[in-house]
Amino acid sequence: MNPSDIARGFSRATLYDEAARVQARTAILLRDQLAGIYAARAVPRRILEIGSGTGLMTTALLDLFPQSELIVTDLSRDMLARCREKLRTQYPSKRVTCIAMDGERPSLAPSFDLICSNFCVQWFQNRRESFRQLRRLLGDGGVMAFSTLAEGSFREWHEACAAAGISAGFGPWPSLPSLQAEFPQDGEATWTAYCLTDPVRSGRQFLRDIRRIGAAPSGIAKRPLSPQALSHILTLFDQAGASMTYDVAIGIFHAQEARYES
Repeated sequence: MNPSDIARGFSRATLYDEAARVQARTAILLRDQLAGIYAARAVPRRILEIGSGTGLMTTALLDLFPQSELIVTDLSRDMLARCREKLRTQYPSKRVTCIAMDGERPSLAPSFDLICSNFCVQWFQNRRESFRQLRRLLGDGGVMAFSTLAEGSFREWHEACAAAGISAGFGPWPSLPSLQAEFPQDGEATWTAYCLTDPVRSGRQFLRDIRRIGAAPSGIAKRPLSPQALSHILTLFDQAGASMTYDVAIGIFHAQEARYES
């Protein structure tokens, strides 16, 4: 999908926070990773968030680093407006800069102490180049922290579609070794896997939630299934237990400290 298609999908998303249960859980995992990192170092002065959505990670960052300068970006102006309204309601005293921007083509000047993104990397067209571009925005010794879908996600949906002989429309998602290889090489980088299960209750509820967050399966969106084919997939999915597995990867990159000759 190109950036304009992605932006339109998220702009049409309704009831995002209600459906984004896994995104909310992953924001907590990412927040806890950052809390551990910054327990032993000075808190970041300037933070850049990529792909804020409605602000699930934004609010976690504000709680964790209340004195930091926060610049929040998203490709979708509609999502950014929802984020801004949430912050105005929940954090009226906080000053946050909101900018409509494609995270793969950052148009900001360095230097940030922390660049953070929750559930956005999976939309990047070229992760390696995007990581390189974002790395350029880091200051000396800065940190990048990302969460994204990894290989194995939505396996129950894939299995139901395979049993019905129909394309799943999701993925493929990268493996941890692939993500590791795509990270910049001029620093210390680690990716950690987390397996999260979302009890979606039914296949119809799963598709409804996916559309609510603006991420409908591309195969289904481009080639609508017949009612019979969709019913067959949903029946197989429900018979398997009607839950969904998300294999989430969290990547942390520490930029090298500059060395000065005495």
